[in-house]
Amino acid sequence: MDVLKRIDEIMRKQHLNDYQLSKLSGLSTSTISNMRKRNTIPSIATLEYICDSFDMTLSQFFVDEGTLLYPVNDTQKDFLDYFILLTEEQQQLVLEVVKNMQANYHEKIDRQKEKLEQRKIAASQMDTKNHFESVTAEENGIAE
Repeated sequence: MDVLKRIDEIMRKQHLNDYQLSKLSGLSTSTISNMRKRNTIPSIATLEYICDSFDMTLSQFFVDEGTLLYPVNDTQKDFLDYFILLTEEQQQLVLEVVKNMQANYHEKIDRQKEKLEQRKIAASQMDTKNHFESVTAEENGIAE
């Protein structure tokens, strides 16, 4: 991968010039412009500053365009860090637990939706019954 081309590509997509990138990254404008003039690949530390200013990780910087990446929050990162340390058998067990949790969650949501729909139907039937009784009472001259 051509790192400098990738930096230029992301800068174009984010509508950044050298000055703006230097302000966002904390790097000097001469550092940014010298990378291009001298055609030098930035150090990992410099690239980390640049990636931070692009609001991306190093892995996101180096990944191919067609690869899907999911943003990971701190809790998910912690989970993955611990998950990786498990044996393959333990990982399979954890995966099964998570799948079951997800399936149970969807079943619960479906049951709640069904109950809500039943309540709506019952309420509608009660409204119809009350309306019918009210009309019948009025027709018979019974005041409420």
